[in-house]
Amino acid sequence: MGEIDDLLASLKAEYEGKTSPTPAKVDREIDRPRAEVKTDPPPVPPSTSDPILQELQREYREREMREAIEREKERVLREQRKRAALQERAKKWLETLDPKSEEGRWFEEFSYSHESRLEAATIYLDALREVDG
Repeated sequence: MGEIDDLLASLKAEYEGKTSPTPAKVDREIDRPRAEVKTDPPPVPPSTSDPILQELQREYREREMREAIEREKERVLREQRKRAALQERAKKWLETLDPKSEEGRWFEEFSYSHESRLEAATIYLDALREVDG
């Protein structure tokens, strides 16, 4: 059994010698200039002259542009619908407005500075909506 223990001890010593660096070796590594330390170069971006890449970029820009135009069209359409609904509401409001009431007299003066009574009513009701939330 002594021979096996000796063999195991020698293997262990040999193994530990390979895995743990000696302090002198560690000191040498620390003292080594950075220029000597090998580092991987940064990845080089693909060439912009690559026709496939250029085609993909062009398609991407075109798609983004189409989507932006579509969003703008939808926004304009929403605004038009909102404006039409507000004008319809203003027409009904004008029909029920009593010109002899305090609000009616105030509105008559307010409407003088606008193209039409309908425009003035639309602006007035929109302002009320914003204030009321």
